[in-house]
Amino acid sequence: EVPATITDSQSISLDYGDANKLAISRQPVGGKTGDVLSTTPIVKVVDAYGNVVTSSTATISAALTSTTLGDVVTGTSVAASSGTAEFAALNVQTIPGDRTLTFTSTGLLPATSGTFTITHADASQLVITTAPVGGNRTGDRLSTQPIVEFRDRFGNLATSETSTVAVSISSGTNGSLTSSRETGETSVAAVGGIATFSGLGKYGLVGSVTLTAASGSLTTDSQTFNLTFGAAYQVAQIGRASCRERVSSPV
Repeated sequence: EVPATITDSQSISLDYGDANKLAISRQPVGGKTGDVLSTTPIVKVVDAYGNVVTSSTATISAALTSTTLGDVVTGTSVAASSGTAEFAALNVQTIPGDRTLTFTSTGLLPATSGTFTITHADASQLVITTAPVGGNRTGDRLSTQPIVEFRDRFGNLATSETSTVAVSISSGTNGSLTSSRETGETSVAAVGGIATFSGLGKYGLVGSVTLTAASGSLTTDSQTFNLTFGAAYQVAQIGRASCRERVSSPV
C-alpha cells in the first residue's frame, strides 16, 4: 500500500520594493489658459515592477516639457501621501496649443504625460490690428480698411469668437459712416476671432475722424484718420454778394 502524501503550505507576504520611478495614474486634460486643468493629473511613486510604494512621501514637481516665453505654471509641487500625489491646483498659463507635462522627484526616474490641449481664455478685449489710413476723399471707401480681433486677457486671439463687431464715429468732423453715395459697411461678424471690414466709408466734412469698435460690452481703443475733400461737385454761395451798376449820362 502506497502511503498518502501529506503536504503543508505556508503563507508569505510580499512587500513592494524600493522607490524607483514615477508613474502617471491619471492623465491631465487641458482647458483654458490661465485656469486649472479640466482634469488634473495623479502621479504615483512605484518600484521597479510598478508597485505603489505606499510609504513614500516624496515631493513631486510638474513642469511643461517644452516651454515658451511667458509661460506661468502654478500648483506644481505636491508631496506624496501613501505614495500618491494629486496635482489638484495645477494651473497652466501658456500660448494656446498642445502641451505635455514632465514630473520629477529626486532620486526617481521621471514620467511624461500624454498630450493635452490648452485653448485661449474667454474674450475680454477688442484690438484694432489694422488701423484705417487717412487721406481718403469724403464719400469714398477707406483705402485701408480696419481689422479688429477678439483677444483674451493674456492677448491671445480668441479663435472661437464669431460675434459681430460694429464701428462708429466717437469724435471728429460731422458726418456718417453710411454714405449716400457709397454705402459704408459698419458691422461685420468675426471669423476665427477676426472681424475684417471691406466696405467701410465716411461721408461728411473733411478733417480728423476717430473710430471706435464695439461688440457687446467690449470696446477698442480709438483709431484716428483724416479725410480730405472730394472732387468739385457744386458752387456754393457764402454770405451775400452785392453789385453796383454805373449808368452814364447822355452827352
